[in-house]
Amino acid sequence: MVNLVGEAIAGGRWTDARRKLLRDSRIVSTRALVGELRALPAAAQPRVLVAASAVGYYGDRGDEILTEASASGTGFLAELARDWEAESMRAAELGMRVVALRNGAVLSRAGGYLRKVLPVFRLGAGGRVGNGAQWFPWIHIQDEIALIRHAISTESVSGAVNGVAPEPVTNRELTAALGEVLSRPTVLTAPASPCASR
Repeated sequence: MVNLVGEAIAGGRWTDARRKLLRDSRIVSTRALVGELRALPAAAQPRVLVAASAVGYYGDRGDEILTEASASGTGFLAELARDWEAESMRAAELGMRVVALRNGAVLSRAGGYLRKVLPVFRLGAGGRVGNGAQWFPWIHIQDEIALIRHAISTESVSGAVNGVAPEPVTNRELTAALGEVLSRPTVLTAPASPCASR
């Protein structure tokens, strides 16, 4: 069983209603899924649950090197990912192997993060966020699919797995790369959002 359900984090301002939607789309839906799995006869239950999570689990830790063994951070995203994983891990009580994929931004021409930012960059209005020093963990869609397949088929994989490319980039580096690829200026600066740490 692969569970990737969750409302897009970058889909709008983090009002109280939107925060509830973000939580419910992950936590309530995962709780319901595990409840349905629990109701199945043991012979019909899947052997493994591969469940989405996010690198937001770690919170904003600056330049600290983070691994799957690192503790959860603070703030809304960290709490959201931690609670999301806790719901997924309840499937282990049923004897299932559970893998929590702590994904970075999944990059694809077909959607996700790039769909949101490419139109802005193509207009020449792209730029870094704040000082641009924020780390941007990412993974290409094909690598994400390969990672999911690996998690399904490899019995030794369980618990948290960071779904990110080996070398993250900063927001400044990503902005420069997008500008270079699209042959567009990237001199504008967007204010850093204060809601990410709350």
